[in-house]
Amino acid sequence: PLSDIYAEFEQAEQANTPVEHKVTKQFDARPIIEAGGHPKEVITAEAEALKIDDCLEILTPFPPVPIADLLRKKGFNVTIQEAQHGVVSTLVWR
Repeated sequence: PLSDIYAEFEQAEQANTPVEHKVTKQFDARPIIEAGGHPKEVITAEAEALKIDDCLEILTPFPPVPIADLLRKKGFNVTIQEAQHGVVSTLVWR
């Protein structure tokens, strides 16, 4: 269930999550996903461009678990926030 996915990411990042994220970049992946595309390359490039104090917010219609796992393996911090009005917000920072 989705609640398990959110809980897993929340627990994994609890120690590393700053009290407040200041989103400095936003990427809405929904149009790419809705058109049948895969935003992996664009999201990875956006994350790679982050500076130390930057925080990227990715908007998707579902938890982007595969891309979150990939970014974590690359050394990024990732938090997936529960859907609000059908939109999942994922925060990525160094």
